[in-house]
Amino acid sequence: MMLKQNNFIRRAVKSGKTVKVNISGDCMFPTLCNNEHGYVCDSDSYSVGDIILFEDGRHKLISHRINYINDKIFLSSGDNNKNYDIPKNKKCIIGKFKISDKQFLFSNHNMIIENVHFKEYLTLSPIIRKEYSVIAIFNHYTESVLNKFYKFYEQPIKKKDKVLLVTELDPNKVEEVNTLFDSVVCI
Repeated sequence: MMLKQNNFIRRAVKSGKTVKVNISGDCMFPTLCNNEHGYVCDSDSYSVGDIILFEDGRHKLISHRINYINDKIFLSSGDNNKNYDIPKNKKCIIGKFKISDKQFLFSNHNMIIENVHFKEYLTLSPIIRKEYSVIAIFNHYTESVLNKFYKFYEQPIKKKDKVLLVTELDPNKVEEVNTLFDSVVCI
C-alpha cells in the first residue's frame, strides 16, 4: 500500500501538480508541525536549506531539510534531529515543500561538508579524521556486500560541524577499510 501511495505522489508531483501531504512528527518543528498539512511541488533545482519530501530505503516518505547536495547525492536532517540522514541518491527526492515566511528559521551554522577521494583521505592524520563525521560513498557495491563487511552500514551519522564524504574507494580493499568510517552508504 505504502509503495503505491508513494508512486502516486511522485507521479503527481513530477507531472506538475502541487500535492497536499500530512505532516507526522516533530523533527521539522516549528517550520513543519505535527498534524499540519504541507504542499510539495516539483523543482528544477534543489539547494542547501530547502525542505524536501523524499523516499527512504523502507519506502517511507520523509520531510527533511537539505544540508548538502551535489550532482549525485544529498545529505539531509530534521531540524530537531541529533543525526544526519543517510546520504541518498538525488533520484529519491520527490519534491520541494512550499514554505511561507517560516523558511528563515534555518541556519547552517558554519557547517563544513567536503568531498575527498579515498587516496587523499588516507593521507590525512587520524587526529584530523576524528574531527569529522566521515561517510564512505560506494558506487559499485550492493547492499549485501556492504552488510557483509560493515556492521555500521547505513548507521545514523552524528551531527558535527564537519562532514567528510569519501569517494572513489578501491573496490578490492573493502575489507581493509572497515574501521575508517562512521557510516558507509551505497548510492
